[in-house]
Amino acid sequence: MSFWGNLKKNFDSRLKGELVFIFHEGRCGSTILADLLDQHPKIKWAGEIYWLIYNSWKKKWLSHKGLPKGTVFHEDLLHELQKMKRGEISILPEGEDVFSIVEKKRETSFEKFLGIEIQSFELEPFNICFKDYIQKIKEKATCRFIILERRNQLRTAVSFAIALKNSQLHITSDQETKVTTVKIDPTSMILKARKMTLMEHLQETKKNYNHIKNVLEPESLLYLSYEDDIFSDPTLAYTRVCEFLDIPALQEEIFIRYNKTNPFPLKDIIENFEEIEKELSGTEFEWMLYE
Repeated sequence: MSFWGNLKKNFDSRLKGELVFIFHEGRCGSTILADLLDQHPKIKWAGEIYWLIYNSWKKKWLSHKGLPKGTVFHEDLLHELQKMKRGEISILPEGEDVFSIVEKKRETSFEKFLGIEIQSFELEPFNICFKDYIQKIKEKATCRFIILERRNQLRTAVSFAIALKNSQLHITSDQETKVTTVKIDPTSMILKARKMTLMEHLQETKKNYNHIKNVLEPESLLYLSYEDDIFSDPTLAYTRVCEFLDIPALQEEIFIRYNKTNPFPLKDIIENFEEIEKELSGTEFEWMLYE
């Protein structure tokens, strides 16, 4: 092969980096882990690419309806989401599908790995189930899969409520972490782009993680938990991912840009703690109140 042929072959191969997927349910340390991985010279982190598409559409829809741009939930919005899930309307750019969106990201990435995050509900607007997505994406690229789970999903629900109250999802490492208290209505919470009860959130999230694990079980898979791999030191998760990808963990070349948002006991955060304690008493989720 000629010099220019070899050069083109090497260039083309760089455009076809391996895909690294992290699947999670939100508020689990994914932002800090993704930021650390993005600092590695062999990794380009694209983030939650499908959420970005949905959120862009949502902002236009809210503007068209004359609703405040910060509106988190609206009944008419839920109806539109149901239409998307049935395939009656599409919010993808014309001529695109969920896989071409990934391919475009790969074409503009020169790193060995391209990282993508997906929360389970983020595929719903695109009328494709998780199992089919995994099967088809494997046909199009070399993939590695990571599950990032926060076992204490009560803290996840509370963290979402605080983020909604403060209109702030994250704080940087130079900001002071302060206590924000919230009242939790166990009968109605805004989570995963819709309203649900606290118990529905806990049960559904457990079911979602089990489903993800079952689908990915035969694959090249790394399991991480917020409690074991991120809470005390996020570089633990970073190192484990680098080992999983067979690349060196460049500890001295990374820095932590984000701080914990709610590291306080739940009894100091939840204003109606006794009500939530009564709600979860005797259930499999009771332990979450005190961890």
